[in-house]
Amino acid sequence: MFFVMAAHLFRFSQFHIRRLLRTRPRFVVFFCIAALVFVFALIVAIQQWHALQVAESDLALVLTASKNIKRDPPALSKSHQEALPEFDSSFLVESLHQVADETKLPVDEISYSLEENTTFPYIRYRVTLSATASYSLIKKFVQRFGLDGANMSLDSISCSRAGIASVVLNCDLGFSAFYRKSVHG
Repeated sequence: MFFVMAAHLFRFSQFHIRRLLRTRPRFVVFFCIAALVFVFALIVAIQQWHALQVAESDLALVLTASKNIKRDPPALSKSHQEALPEFDSSFLVESLHQVADETKLPVDEISYSLEENTTFPYIRYRVTLSATASYSLIKKFVQRFGLDGANMSLDSISCSRAGIASVVLNCDLGFSAFYRKSVHG
């Protein structure tokens, strides 16, 4: 019974498809293209949904793991705390300008901020500056300024240039200076 109905349905479909091809061939082509686009879009949507599910599960694992990490401030031994210099902002400002003058770096803008976190056993003094110069001048300044003190670190450097042929860089540099917490200058 099933095979008889399937045979009739096949002949019925075959008849109507041939008739559509003869009378409206553009409609059949459009319908086939639309069906292919729909199937392709469905496959892409399923893949994206699956990727989203994997990303969400990975994010949940990372968040769970990050909650379990104990975040204590970095501990400094007594000898390390004593190795840090006393806080003197004027000395840092003078040395920064001296190194900029020695390396002939034209500094556009400088900002200073004191970050005294009560949980850390030190004071952090942040210096951010903007300069427009060649790569060699920027590199010379960073090397020279970083060598002046053991309590200094280069936190960030970001450079851009106007075009591929331009040798002049616009750079933003971020430094940190660390000082003993007991004495303020």
